[in-house]
Amino acid sequence: MRLTPSGVGVLLVLVSVGAAWLDRLVFDGPGVLFGLVFVLTSAWCAARVRDADLAAAPIAAPLAFALALVATSGGAGLAGRVLALVSALSELAGWLYGGTAVCVLLALLRRRALRVAARRAAQAQAHAQAQTHAAQSGGARGGRRQA
Repeated sequence: MRLTPSGVGVLLVLVSVGAAWLDRLVFDGPGVLFGLVFVLTSAWCAARVRDADLAAAPIAAPLAFALALVATSGGAGLAGRVLALVSALSELAGWLYGGTAVCVLLALLRRRALRVAARRAAQAQAHAQAQTHAAQSGGARGGRRQA
């Protein structure tokens, strides 16, 4: 199963918000549990996104992280929520950078593998065409090849 960009975004947001809420209920705020779940989900999404949409996971990961923190940030009023969000972002920046870095690394590795596979396929096709052409031109001249 390959994920579309929308699927990556929805999955990252839902799992991140769920993990942030669970971490808030169990440990009184997003922390290690949320961070681990975020990094693992980011890696899974980067590995499962469609080949044509490799940029979706590195883009969606930080957005999902921020939405999860917005959904679970405490504070009274708008100013309190903004301060809680800024505080959570500063405390959990390592998890955000880690999850995003994993997405970028996996996307780059997958892109490189796709390019190598495409180049090998093109070389194999060119080699097969050259052999076919050589066999056809050699057979028309009585089996002798011209240099």
